[in-house]
Amino acid sequence: MTTQAPKASQVINILGWRDLATLLKQDNGNRYTARTGTIAEQYINENGYRTPSRAWPNSHATPLMTKKFAKYVILHDEPMAKLLKII
Repeated sequence: MTTQAPKASQVINILGWRDLATLLKQDNGNRYTARTGTIAEQYINENGYRTPSRAWPNSHATPLMTKKFAKYVILHDEPMAKLLKII
């Protein structure tokens, strides 16, 4: 079964920092990394975002707060999209 790409009007919300708590974990250096087995990890691995460092602590968080990620979640994990109130 193939799912069609969401229409622009279907995407209601993008994620905020509070929503990212379910998808990311923060280490002692205040770097955010995707939790293992989440849709965020899959998205980051597929798109090749850089690993968080002292200079780039939000390199995994920033791409998750975009419409592109919201559409990706709707396409690949609709129950998670509903949980995160994207749709």
